[in-house]
Amino acid sequence: MNKLLRRTRYYLATLIICAATFTAVIILRPPNWEPYTTIVLAIGIAVLLLYVKANQRLKAARLIVENQILHIQPAVIQDYIGEKRFPHPHDSVEVFVSCFGILLDSKIIKFNQEGVRLKTVEFGRDFIRLTYGTKQKVRSTKLLHGKISDGELAEISRRFLYETGITPTILN
Repeated sequence: MNKLLRRTRYYLATLIICAATFTAVIILRPPNWEPYTTIVLAIGIAVLLLYVKANQRLKAARLIVENQILHIQPAVIQDYIGEKRFPHPHDSVEVFVSCFGILLDSKIIKFNQEGVRLKTVEFGRDFIRLTYGTKQKVRSTKLLHGKISDGELAEISRRFLYETGITPTILN
């Protein structure tokens, strides 16, 4: 989440610098000032688009964190596309799981939004697997975590059922 916040602030600062430069070029009108305004304006528009996209990602991340069902710090993250497995080695990654998606450090996996639906939730002794996607493309993410007590597991299952309508499967 901090990476997303820093990136958004970086784009905002760059956008402010571009606006100040554009204003200075218009006011001071140095020799051959027309090409400078075009260049600064083009850079400013590009940075504005990047800022809007980063701000949307930040809002999605905040939505996930504010509505979290589960918060874990996994040792290993594995993505599955079909039968292929893609490990994501990270040092220490905070993972937030909510009814709106998963926040893996700065990576956002949305579901129950924009046509992507959560399909299944499976709990194992040391992992949680979430399957989500559209009719054409189904993905699965497996998050490894420490052991969860039976009481915590019952509460997490209840929250998943209440907030998503999906009954989690508990594997032995």
